[in-house]
Amino acid sequence: MFGTKFKAQNLSASLKNVNSQIEKVKENKSKTEEQTKKEIVQHLEAKRESRARIAMEKVIQQENQIEALELVQICCDTLSKKFGLIQSMDSLDPTLSEAVSTVIWAAPHLETEVPELKKVVQQLCLRYSKEYGNLCRVNNLKTVNPKVIELLTTEKTSIVTINRHLANIAKEFGIDKGDFTYGSSGSEASFDSFTQPTSSCPYPQSNEHFPDAEKIYKDVVGDSPSEAHGMPWSAEHETPGNSVDKECMKPAQELTLLPTISL
Repeated sequence: MFGTKFKAQNLSASLKNVNSQIEKVKENKSKTEEQTKKEIVQHLEAKRESRARIAMEKVIQQENQIEALELVQICCDTLSKKFGLIQSMDSLDPTLSEAVSTVIWAAPHLETEVPELKKVVQQLCLRYSKEYGNLCRVNNLKTVNPKVIELLTTEKTSIVTINRHLANIAKEFGIDKGDFTYGSSGSEASFDSFTQPTSSCPYPQSNEHFPDAEKIYKDVVGDSPSEAHGMPWSAEHETPGNSVDKECMKPAQELTLLPTISL
Protein backbone atom coordinates (compact mmCIF):
# COMPACT_ATOMS: atom_id res chain seq x y z
CA MET A 1 0.00 0.00 0.00
CA PHE A 2 1.33 3.40 -0.98
CA GLY A 3 2.56 5.45 1.94
CA THR A 4 2.47 2.58 4.43
CA LYS A 5 5.14 2.91 7.11
CA PHE A 6 6.61 0.59 9.70
CA LYS A 7 4.76 0.69 13.02
CA ALA A 8 6.59 -0.84 15.96
CA GLN A 9 3.44 -1.25 18.05
CA ASN A 10 1.78 -3.23 15.25
CA LEU A 11 4.73 -5.59 14.95
CA SER A 12 4.88 -6.08 18.72
CA ALA A 13 1.16 -6.91 18.90
CA SER A 14 1.34 -9.28 15.92
CA LEU A 15 4.30 -11.18 17.42
CA LYS A 16 2.23 -11.82 20.57
CA ASN A 17 -0.77 -12.91 18.50
CA VAL A 18 1.41 -15.31 16.50
CA ASN A 19 2.51 -16.98 19.72
CA SER A 20 -1.12 -17.49 20.82
CA GLN A 21 -2.17 -18.84 17.42
CA ILE A 22 0.74 -21.26 17.24
CA GLU A 23 -0.07 -22.65 20.70
CA LYS A 24 -3.66 -23.37 19.61
CA VAL A 25 -2.54 -24.99 16.35
CA LYS A 26 0.00 -27.18 18.16
CA GLU A 27 -2.65 -28.29 20.66
CA ASN A 28 -5.11 -29.22 17.90
CA LYS A 29 -2.46 -31.05 15.87
CA SER A 30 -1.32 -33.00 18.93
CA LYS A 31 -4.88 -34.16 19.61
CA THR A 32 -5.32 -35.22 15.98
CA GLU A 33 -1.99 -37.02 16.09
CA GLU A 34 -2.98 -39.04 19.17
CA GLN A 35 -6.28 -40.05 17.58
CA THR A 36 -4.54 -41.10 14.36
CA LYS A 37 -2.06 -43.23 16.33
CA LYS A 38 -4.99 -45.09 17.90
CA GLU A 39 -6.34 -45.76 14.42
CA ILE A 40 -2.90 -47.02 13.34
CA VAL A 41 -2.85 -49.51 16.21
CA GLN A 42 -6.26 -50.79 15.11
CA HIS A 43 -5.03 -51.16 11.53
CA LEU A 44 -1.94 -53.04 12.66
CA GLU A 45 -3.91 -55.40 14.89
CA ALA A 46 -6.26 -56.10 11.95
CA LYS A 47 -3.23 -56.48 9.63
CA ARG A 48 -4.40 -53.63 7.41
CA GLU A 49 -0.85 -52.59 6.53
CA SER A 50 -1.66 -50.23 3.67
CA ARG A 51 -4.04 -48.19 5.77
CA ALA A 52 -1.55 -48.17 8.62
CA ARG A 53 1.14 -46.75 6.33
CA ILE A 54 -1.15 -44.02 4.97
CA ALA A 55 -2.15 -42.99 8.48
CA MET A 56 1.47 -43.13 9.65
CA GLU A 57 2.56 -40.77 6.88
CA LYS A 58 -0.06 -38.27 8.05
CA VAL A 59 1.26 -38.51 11.61
CA ILE A 60 4.82 -37.88 10.45
CA GLN A 61 3.69 -34.84 8.47
CA GLN A 62 1.85 -33.54 11.54
CA GLU A 63 4.96 -34.04 13.67
CA ASN A 64 7.07 -32.15 11.13
CA GLN A 65 4.63 -29.25 11.11
CA ILE A 66 4.52 -29.10 14.90
CA GLU A 67 8.31 -29.00 15.06
CA ALA A 68 8.44 -26.29 12.38
CA LEU A 69 5.83 -24.26 14.26
CA GLU A 70 7.89 -24.53 17.44
CA LEU A 71 11.00 -23.24 15.64
CA VAL A 72 9.10 -20.33 14.11
CA GLN A 73 7.65 -19.60 17.54
CA ILE A 74 11.17 -19.43 18.96
CA CYS A 75 12.10 -16.95 16.21
CA CYS A 76 9.11 -14.76 17.07
CA ASP A 77 9.99 -14.96 20.78
CA THR A 78 13.52 -13.85 19.91
CA LEU A 79 12.18 -10.84 18.02
CA SER A 80 9.92 -9.96 20.94
CA LYS A 81 12.71 -10.22 23.51
CA LYS A 82 15.10 -8.14 21.39
CA PHE A 83 12.43 -5.73 20.18
CA GLY A 84 14.53 -2.80 21.35
CA LEU A 85 17.11 -3.61 18.67
CA ILE A 86 14.43 -3.53 15.99
CA GLN A 87 13.23 -0.13 17.15
CA SER A 88 16.54 1.57 17.91
CA MET A 89 18.95 0.37 15.22
CA ASP A 90 18.93 1.82 11.72
CA SER A 91 20.07 -1.52 10.26
CA LEU A 92 19.23 -5.13 11.03
CA ASP A 93 21.24 -6.44 13.96
CA PRO A 94 23.14 -9.54 12.72
CA THR A 95 21.96 -11.51 15.77
CA LEU A 96 18.39 -11.17 14.47
CA SER A 97 19.04 -12.07 10.83
CA GLU A 98 18.16 -15.77 11.21
CA ALA A 99 14.97 -15.05 13.16
CA VAL A 100 13.80 -12.39 10.71
CA SER A 101 14.62 -14.36 7.56
CA THR A 102 13.13 -17.60 8.92
CA VAL A 103 9.82 -15.93 9.79
CA ILE A 104 9.63 -14.29 6.34
CA TRP A 105 10.49 -17.57 4.58
CA ALA A 106 8.09 -19.74 6.62
CA ALA A 107 5.06 -17.43 6.53
CA PRO A 108 3.61 -18.60 3.15
CA HIS A 109 3.83 -22.22 4.33
CA LEU A 110 2.05 -21.58 7.64
CA GLU A 111 -0.20 -18.55 7.19
CA THR A 112 -3.35 -20.64 6.59
CA GLU A 113 -3.17 -21.89 10.16
CA VAL A 114 -1.29 -18.91 11.60
CA PRO A 115 -2.71 -15.90 9.70
CA GLU A 116 -1.05 -13.36 12.00
CA LEU A 117 2.31 -14.29 10.45
CA LYS A 118 1.30 -12.31 7.37
CA LYS A 119 1.10 -9.11 9.45
CA VAL A 120 4.47 -9.84 11.06
CA VAL A 121 6.09 -10.28 7.65
CA GLN A 122 4.53 -7.09 6.31
CA GLN A 123 5.94 -5.07 9.21
CA LEU A 124 9.38 -6.69 8.94
CA CYS A 125 9.50 -5.85 5.23
CA LEU A 126 8.44 -2.29 5.92
CA ARG A 127 11.23 -2.08 8.49
CA TYR A 128 14.03 -3.68 6.46
CA SER A 129 12.73 -3.20 2.87
CA LYS A 130 10.74 -5.46 0.56
CA GLU A 131 13.95 -6.20 -1.40
CA TYR A 132 15.45 -7.76 1.70
CA GLY A 133 12.20 -9.65 2.24
CA ASN A 134 12.43 -11.07 -1.29
CA LEU A 135 15.96 -12.32 -0.60
CA CYS A 136 14.73 -14.06 2.56
CA ARG A 137 11.74 -15.51 0.72
CA VAL A 138 14.03 -17.54 -1.56
CA ASN A 139 16.79 -17.92 1.08
CA ASN A 140 19.25 -16.21 -1.21
CA LEU A 141 21.33 -15.09 1.78
CA LYS A 142 21.38 -18.57 3.34
CA THR A 143 20.24 -17.20 6.71
CA VAL A 144 16.95 -19.13 6.99
CA ASN A 145 17.01 -21.89 9.61
CA PRO A 146 17.81 -25.06 7.57
CA LYS A 147 15.74 -27.31 9.82
CA VAL A 148 12.61 -25.24 9.14
CA ILE A 149 13.24 -25.57 5.40
CA GLU A 150 13.67 -29.33 5.72
CA LEU A 151 10.49 -29.75 7.78
CA LEU A 152 8.29 -27.65 5.51
CA THR A 153 9.55 -28.63 2.05
CA THR A 154 9.95 -32.42 2.11
CA GLU A 155 7.32 -33.52 -0.38
CA LYS A 156 6.97 -37.20 0.51
CA THR A 157 8.00 -39.34 3.45
CA SER A 158 10.05 -42.39 2.47
CA ILE A 159 8.65 -45.88 3.01
CA VAL A 160 11.70 -46.67 5.14
CA THR A 161 10.83 -43.88 7.56
CA ILE A 162 7.16 -44.86 7.64
CA ASN A 163 8.00 -48.51 8.37
CA ARG A 164 10.41 -47.53 11.13
CA HIS A 165 7.70 -45.49 12.85
CA LEU A 166 5.20 -48.34 12.46
CA ALA A 167 7.64 -50.74 14.08
CA ASN A 168 8.04 -48.36 17.03
CA ILE A 169 4.26 -48.11 17.50
CA ALA A 170 3.93 -51.89 17.31
CA LYS A 171 6.56 -52.21 20.02
CA GLU A 172 4.95 -49.49 22.16
CA PHE A 173 1.54 -51.18 22.10
CA GLY A 174 2.82 -54.74 22.40
CA ILE A 175 1.88 -55.82 18.89
CA ASP A 176 4.05 -58.63 17.53
CA LYS A 177 5.67 -56.94 14.57
CA GLY A 178 6.69 -60.35 13.30
CA ASP A 179 3.09 -60.70 12.13
CA PHE A 180 3.51 -57.77 9.77
CA THR A 181 5.59 -57.30 6.66
CA TYR A 182 6.80 -53.76 7.12
CA GLY A 183 9.47 -54.18 4.48
CA SER A 184 12.41 -51.89 3.87
CA SER A 185 12.02 -51.12 0.19
CA GLY A 186 12.14 -47.59 -1.07
CA SER A 187 14.60 -44.84 -0.55
CA GLU A 188 14.72 -41.75 1.57
CA ALA A 189 12.81 -38.84 0.10
CA SER A 190 15.02 -36.32 -1.61
CA PHE A 191 15.11 -32.83 -0.16
CA ASP A 192 15.37 -31.59 -3.74
CA SER A 193 11.59 -32.10 -3.92
CA PHE A 194 9.75 -29.14 -2.49
CA THR A 195 6.19 -28.40 -1.56
CA GLN A 196 5.56 -24.85 -2.71
CA PRO A 197 3.05 -22.70 -0.83
CA THR A 198 -0.03 -21.78 -2.83
CA SER A 199 -0.60 -18.62 -0.82
CA SER A 200 0.21 -15.17 -2.11
CA CYS A 201 1.24 -13.98 1.37
CA PRO A 202 2.57 -11.46 0.58
CA TYR A 203 4.56 -12.44 -2.49
CA PRO A 204 2.67 -12.32 -5.81
CA GLN A 205 4.52 -13.64 -8.84
CA SER A 206 5.85 -10.99 -11.18
CA ASN A 207 8.41 -10.45 -13.93
CA GLU A 208 10.43 -8.10 -11.73
CA HIS A 209 14.15 -8.87 -11.94
CA PHE A 210 15.77 -10.08 -8.78
CA PRO A 211 17.88 -7.46 -6.95
CA ASP A 212 21.60 -7.52 -6.22
CA ALA A 213 21.61 -9.78 -3.15
CA GLU A 214 24.90 -8.65 -1.68
CA LYS A 215 24.07 -4.95 -2.08
CA ILE A 216 20.67 -5.37 -0.42
CA TYR A 217 22.26 -7.29 2.46
CA LYS A 218 24.82 -4.52 2.96
CA ASP A 219 22.07 -1.90 2.92
CA VAL A 220 20.10 -3.73 5.62
CA VAL A 221 22.81 -5.22 7.85
CA GLY A 222 25.85 -3.15 6.99
CA ASP A 223 28.15 -6.05 6.10
CA SER A 224 28.28 -8.51 3.26
CA PRO A 225 27.25 -12.09 4.13
CA SER A 226 30.91 -13.14 3.96
CA GLU A 227 31.90 -10.43 6.45
CA ALA A 228 28.94 -10.95 8.77
CA HIS A 229 28.98 -14.75 8.89
CA GLY A 230 32.48 -15.69 7.85
CA MET A 231 31.07 -17.38 4.76
CA PRO A 232 32.32 -17.16 1.16
CA TRP A 233 29.94 -15.14 -0.98
CA SER A 234 31.41 -16.09 -4.36
CA ALA A 235 30.67 -19.49 -5.84
CA GLU A 236 34.31 -19.74 -6.92
CA HIS A 237 35.38 -19.81 -3.26
CA GLU A 238 32.89 -22.32 -1.91
CA THR A 239 34.19 -25.01 0.40
CA PRO A 240 32.97 -28.63 0.81
CA GLY A 241 31.10 -27.81 4.01
CA ASN A 242 29.76 -24.51 2.84
CA SER A 243 28.46 -24.67 -0.73
CA VAL A 244 26.79 -21.74 -2.38
CA ASP A 245 23.65 -22.19 -4.45
CA LYS A 246 24.91 -21.34 -7.95
CA GLU A 247 21.37 -20.69 -9.16
CA CYS A 248 21.08 -17.88 -6.62
CA MET A 249 24.43 -16.45 -7.75
CA LYS A 250 23.22 -15.67 -11.30
CA PRO A 251 23.30 -12.01 -12.34
CA ALA A 252 20.07 -10.10 -11.79
CA GLN A 253 19.26 -9.97 -15.48
CA GLU A 254 19.16 -13.79 -15.71
CA LEU A 255 16.60 -14.29 -12.93
CA THR A 256 12.93 -13.74 -13.68
CA LEU A 257 9.55 -14.84 -12.38
CA LEU A 258 10.75 -15.01 -8.76
CA PRO A 259 8.49 -14.21 -5.79
CA THR A 260 8.35 -10.55 -4.83
CA ILE A 261 6.76 -8.88 -1.87
CA SER A 262 3.85 -6.53 -2.34
CA LEU A 263 3.18 -4.28 0.61
